[in-house]
Amino acid sequence: MIASSLRLSPRELEVTQGVFDEATEGEIAKHLGISPHTVHMYIERLYHKLDIHSHVALVLRVISERDSVGL
Repeated sequence: MIASSLRLSPRELEVTQGVFDEATEGEIAKHLGISPHTVHMYIERLYHKLDIHSHVALVLRVISERDSVGL
């Protein structure tokens, strides 16, 4: 639900989950089987897409969206 309301791709959602879990870019990359650079690029695109500028803002945006969709 949150992924669709924020218009996140499945991979963007996986990266967001890693950020939400306080994983480093390297840890997220290892878990997803992609490079840390690719994770960094996903995070940068998420920042742009959601008009935010930090990991904290990303987490707060997800929480806000969760609250607004009634989960």
